[in-house]
Amino acid sequence: AEGLADPELSAANRTYLARNRRGWLERFRVTDDAIVYQPEWIYNAYFQYLYTKEFPKENARRSFEWLLLQALPDGGPLRYNHPAQGSLAGIAYLGAILFQDPRYVWLAGRSVEALERKGGYLFAQPGVEAPIPLEGRSPTEGSCLIYGDSGLPNQRGPLAPDKIIFRDGWGEDAAYLLINLRFTGWHRYKATGTVTLVYQGGVLSADVLDGKPFPW
Repeated sequence: AEGLADPELSAANRTYLARNRRGWLERFRVTDDAIVYQPEWIYNAYFQYLYTKEFPKENARRSFEWLLLQALPDGGPLRYNHPAQGSLAGIAYLGAILFQDPRYVWLAGRSVEALERKGGYLFAQPGVEAPIPLEGRSPTEGSCLIYGDSGLPNQRGPLAPDKIIFRDGWGEDAAYLLINLRFTGWHRYKATGTVTLVYQGGVLSADVLDGKPFPW
């Protein structure tokens, strides 16, 4: 885009992208099982859509629904299998724009409120440069079993049971329980059936996810 690359490398990159189709053209979620990576994966899928002009709507819809179905009722940041955590405000608003879905306006608003309570901040979000004239509406989805892609980035696998979410509503004080069924991939994760998070107005019980540098 900026004309900074060696023309030969640019041509090689374009050939590679044409040969290795990724993003929404292939699946609906990142194959690494850490929730913090899903918004990043959606950014990449969105950029590839802008590049190819191809928009596989069903995979795109599911990629945002993956986040919505796991979202905490008070808009707080969710994390598992990685010490980092991030707000869903920006990515939810992108979902509202792409699908004209009021649930994502609601989730973006609730997530911003959670950030404000903790003095947090948001990074710039690609694709949300203009406001959307849509009034938010609370999700109504209840407890559910969600299926996700298995396999590796270059080796597609079948859909498989991935998470169980128990919730008793979407009010800020609603109870929430997340059970992780997944154990495939290239990282070493918790055992299948692990209770990953118990939440009600804040974390009651969660995975220990502290990072520390190795001395070397």
